[in-house]
Amino acid sequence: MERKRLLLCVVVISSFFSLFVLTDWFESLYQNYINKKNHRWRRALRLDPRTVVRKEDYFKSNTDIIVLVMGEASTFKRWYQHLKAIDGHLSLVFASYDEKVPNYLCESNEEFDCQTIFIPSKSWTQGRNLLAQTALRKEEIREKEFDYWLFLDDDVEPVCRFGSVKVLGDGSCWQKIFNFISSDNVPERASTISLPRFAKEGFASTSNTDAFFAAFKREAVPYLLPYATLPNGSSEWISQAANFCVVGTCLTNSSVFVPYVNAKNTKSRPFIREGFNIQNIHRIVTHNYHNLSSNFTPCHNWNKMAYYAQGEHGTGIVGPFETSDELNQHILPHKHEFCLPLRNRFWEWEKSVMESLSDDSFPTFLDDSSTLPEGDTSNLQKNQISILKEDY
Repeated sequence: MERKRLLLCVVVISSFFSLFVLTDWFESLYQNYINKKNHRWRRALRLDPRTVVRKEDYFKSNTDIIVLVMGEASTFKRWYQHLKAIDGHLSLVFASYDEKVPNYLCESNEEFDCQTIFIPSKSWTQGRNLLAQTALRKEEIREKEFDYWLFLDDDVEPVCRFGSVKVLGDGSCWQKIFNFISSDNVPERASTISLPRFAKEGFASTSNTDAFFAAFKREAVPYLLPYATLPNGSSEWISQAANFCVVGTCLTNSSVFVPYVNAKNTKSRPFIREGFNIQNIHRIVTHNYHNLSSNFTPCHNWNKMAYYAQGEHGTGIVGPFETSDELNQHILPHKHEFCLPLRNRFWEWEKSVMESLSDDSFPTFLDDSSTLPEGDTSNLQKNQISILKEDY
């Protein structure tokens, strides 16, 4: 009897020991699974301590952004509400082309800098240049330059992807975008902040980006603006292709994408496709930018439409990298000295804008037609097929 009891005790003790060992083994297996899962998750996000934006770093207190929106009058209130809610230093200029926007919302809020302008019968390119004129005038009045000129089409809609909080901070998707623009995560050599069509899991850039969202660093504005003027009725894509030429020549691969965000056009509006070909682009680039006395002939040898394709449609993407510092190292130094004729072009344009100012009346906008090439679209070669897939 005593022997049976002893044997039973041994069995019970062995069972408890085996259960303890098995529990520890299963716990070890589970922890290993969790660690691997977390590792894959971190790897998927491509996170690095240097990419994570701390709450106190979301904004630089001295970052001023002027937001220049062009579109239908009916979208003004939505943009006003979007931007007024942003925690940042923003000014809004809204240009409507279909009807005037009542200015009572801007006039009734002294805390939010807001202005509306009416630009009937203007093309996309002309409208962008009129918005740029307004930005210059506002800088003259406030006696201080903005840090960014952000141009937007009124139908842009951003989508923030999984992982954006870690890099861009909290808030709405628009808030996250402005968090990024105002943070130290913008590479030093960036000339432009853009939104991609396809979200980038990390820091990436290119020379050719969609113009529906273009935040130009103020120091880069003299090389990027004004937009190339076009004959009346020509494809607006040509002015953007000309901008690709400028960036590709002078500020190569410096258009940086906001990470973990993509954007889309929510409306499809009529636009001219005809005449978007290499001959017409070359003609506009030559007329607007070439300066033979300075031996400055950008894109003279760009003889294929592939040069003017958006970077996301080809192999023109740099990155993505885990940190903005890594991306910055892969952006070539800017060719400011070589591209001085562009800066001189801007200064001449800026002077003409300032001369149009009047102390006792609202300034009259300059008409781009004074700098257009001779002739109209009848001089442009027709081409019904375009390589670009987006509206501007």
